[in-house]
Amino acid sequence: MRKTRLYIEKIEKLVHSDPKMTDYVEESVDAMKMGSELRDLREQAGLEKSDVAEKVGISESDLDTIERGSSLEAPEFNVIHLITRVILTSR
Repeated sequence: MRKTRLYIEKIEKLVHSDPKMTDYVEESVDAMKMGSELRDLREQAGLEKSDVAEKVGISESDLDTIERGSSLEAPEFNVIHLITRVILTSR
């Protein structure tokens, strides 16, 4: 919890120091939320990262990056669609 608070404080300082960063930060937060939701769905379905990654055709590392929302680039829509499809059809 403390790490999260410190991270949020750093982001707020960055945005206040450079208003152009607002869009970037908003996109990053959206990516983190989406990744977190995908991870929650995968875990609720009882699936391992390796299983989903294999079915989608990406590396487990790539799936981990998507779930953490830590990529500098947004994942392609078709990859997100495939991940979601694999998770939902496994239920």
